[in-house]
Amino acid sequence: MRFERRDAPYWSPRTNVASMMLQVLAALVPAALAHVWYFGPGFIFNLLVAGIFAVAGEAFVMWLRNRPAESALTDYSAPVAVTHQGVSDGTANASSAAVTSAL
Repeated sequence: MRFERRDAPYWSPRTNVASMMLQVLAALVPAALAHVWYFGPGFIFNLLVAGIFAVAGEAFVMWLRNRPAESALTDYSAPVAVTHQGVSDGTANASSAAVTSAL
């Protein structure tokens, strides 16, 4: 008996990278809202400025490499990285400040 050999993944993906990154951004919205609640609306400004610089930097690097910027910018990896970094840094700074003030 001969079995068909298939490489992983055994099913075709139903989503692409861009839709998955948008889902990650949607999942980070509650954390961003919590940061706005605890730290104020300046967090949104920081996210916007960091996002603009991340997207511009990614486009600039693609320009330096003589590659089309659209291929790198349409997967939303820069906004996801900025949002994730902003949310995680705020949490780390808040918890370390709370520990320091408790001592």
